[in-house]
This record gives sequence, structure tokens and C-alpha cells, in this order.
Amino acid sequence: MAILKHLLLVMVIFSFTDLSLSVNVGWWNKCKLEAKVKLVLKTMNENTVAAVVDCIVGLGECDPTGEEIKIHAKDAVCSGRCGRHCTCDQIQYRLVVRKMKKEYSDQWFRLENKFKYTC
Repeated sequence: MAILKHLLLVMVIFSFTDLSLSVNVGWWNKCKLEAKVKLVLKTMNENTVAAVVDCIVGLGECDPTGEEIKIHAKDAVCSGRCGRHCTCDQIQYRLVVRKMKKEYSDQWFRLENKFKYTC
């Protein structure tokens, strides 16, 4: 039991550090965080998130980042939990979604309303 707790602690520490590892250990898959996802996570603020959501819902112009996110927005809104079977791409989406839900819930609600009848 102590070994399991130690392994869990190590996994948590790795998840909060910027280690560029790509390791498969049994069912646990450590994916490398893509540079563009890092950029999105770092630059998220009220103005940038609102501008990208405006782009996605058709109320504003799209910059290159908005166009890229627009391609994946429906999948991010409509996909359910994948648990241990997440692909690296799904993990990347979930990181952005989690931050959006937590810090920009009003904007997340706008995206859900855009796609809720098409999922």
C-alpha cells in the first residue's frame, strides 16, 4: 500500500512539472504537452477567451488560434470522459476544457449552447 501511495505521489509531481517525457507504464500513459496547447493555456484571459468563443459561435473574427480551436471545439464540448483510455489528443483537449470550465464558465456555457443539439 505504501508503494502505491508513493507511485501516486510521483505521478502527481510529474503532472505538475514540465517534464517532456513520453512514457508508457502499464495502463498509465504520459503524453507530452504540445507547444500550441501550452501557449493556449498560458494566454487564456477574459479577453482572449471571449474573442475565441466569439469566433467559434460566429459573432467575431477568427485569428489563427481561433481557427485552430474552432476545428476541435465541437469534439471538446461533445466528448465525454475517457478515463484510462484517453488518447494524447483527448488529454490536450481536456486540459483546456478543464481550465475553461473552472475560470471562464460563462464562456464555456456559450460553447455548450452552440453545440448542445448537435452532439
